[in-house]
Amino acid sequence: MRNSNVLEVSEKRLLTAKEAESYTGLGRHGLRSWGERIGAVRKIGKRVLFDKLAIDDELNKEANQEG
Repeated sequence: MRNSNVLEVSEKRLLTAKEAESYTGLGRHGLRSWGERIGAVRKIGKRVLFDKLAIDDELNKEANQEG
């Protein structure tokens, strides 16, 4: 049964490193450097989170450039 306090990745704006790794298929170091380059890294206190909208925007740009 799903805990109502836990949002699915598709419903969240900010992802933890593990969620972002799973979402993008990148490893920790690759994700961090790529996330910083595209402006997806958000620091809140000591936490480092990744903005899913920035990730999606970049992935869409890359897909459009390939096709």
